[in-house]
Amino acid sequence: MKRRLLPILMTLVLVCALPIWAAFVTSGDVTNPLVSTAGAASPPEPVEVRTADELQSNITAGNSVKLMADINITSTLKISRSLTLDLNGCTLRMTGTGSVLKVSGRATLTITDSSAAKSGTITGGNAEDGDGGGVCVEAYATLEMTGGCITGCRAEDGGGVYVDDNATLEMTGGCITDCHASYGGGGIYSYENLYMGGTAKIEKCTSKWGSDDAIWNREKCNIYADGGTVDGTVNNQGTIRRSEGAAAETVFNGTVYNRSAGTIIAGIYNETVENNGTITGGTFWGTVTNKKSAWGNEAGTIRGGTFYGPIVNEVGPGQVTDGTFAVRFDTGDGTKPEPTLVPWNDKVPRPTSDPEKSGHTFIDWYLGDAPYDFDTPVNAPLTLTARWKEVPSSGGYYYYQPTTDTKADDAKGSPKTADPGVALYAALSLLSLTGLTCITKKR
Repeated sequence: MKRRLLPILMTLVLVCALPIWAAFVTSGDVTNPLVSTAGAASPPEPVEVRTADELQSNITAGNSVKLMADINITSTLKISRSLTLDLNGCTLRMTGTGSVLKVSGRATLTITDSSAAKSGTITGGNAEDGDGGGVCVEAYATLEMTGGCITGCRAEDGGGVYVDDNATLEMTGGCITDCHASYGGGGIYSYENLYMGGTAKIEKCTSKWGSDDAIWNREKCNIYADGGTVDGTVNNQGTIRRSEGAAAETVFNGTVYNRSAGTIIAGIYNETVENNGTITGGTFWGTVTNKKSAWGNEAGTIRGGTFYGPIVNEVGPGQVTDGTFAVRFDTGDGTKPEPTLVPWNDKVPRPTSDPEKSGHTFIDWYLGDAPYDFDTPVNAPLTLTARWKEVPSSGGYYYYQPTTDTKADDAKGSPKTADPGVALYAALSLLSLTGLTCITKKR
């Protein structure tokens, strides 16, 4: 009897529980009953500010702010709570000394510009004895920059922005321009993570080391080259790489110094790269030099990447062990054909047809002063030049004789056999002239 009652009791328990379960299951969706279904609250609208006092009090309170007028400040704005600063086409100017903004703790400062003209600026920072003229991002803090421009700021390190240990700069828009460092990193000096992407741009920054010092990236630090443009030199002692799934790459338009501890994995490089470290990826249009170390004969190495410009090895050819190399075919007629990309140690395929040039016979493809051997493995970018032999002409007509000569020979040599068509044309012309002469004499 007890055995029969047990299934009945279990059924009753399940039936009673159904209304409770139904409260959590609707339309096939399962919702955690411990989480509110009301949805996350929308972030509060930024407070509109017009004076330095309004700006300071709201930042102290942790409120996001929107500038409604140009504002001058005399001391650094310290941010310890996450908020957004919308420049709204206005100027935030430091008239005293120190950084314009300093982000600390685990706070995240987002700088944006909602104006149509996108003309908002942060300027006047003067931290000559400190770091980050525009913004100093202290340990564990984050600066997100989606708009606005940091310009005309100065510091010892990081004229525009200084990124401390365990701090992060995410720059997907806006610009850093015309900033100066008395030591290094006229634009950015980074001890941790720098993300470049979108329309972000760094340009016209200077430092002790030169007139175009854009970024100084320290040891074991990362530049995530996910887009944007860097105009100026980059000192890389860390790693230049891409984020997983990034759709674009940063374009570097200045000299990049890849130091002995540096690694380049990604990025587009339009100018010279001086490599004391390692290159395993990236696209290189300018000259890449594997340089000797200042402390010995070891030099940088290339283990990957795509190279369109020349490669110079200061210590033997063994500095290149992998990569993809552009091979160009120069016909000498001013055209710029698309290069053939050849993996390291593969052979470049000979073009399926020879080029043509009026009044000339094609001889062969040359590398320097010698015919190119297409069985040679490729381990550097090459330019193969078409060698031509001019066809001698007489009386305004070219004489042609097929030749199997593969040597460059500019000597005229003996007269060539006339083309039959040309000979026939010449004979008819002579007969016409003779007939015309006879008619004239009869008259």
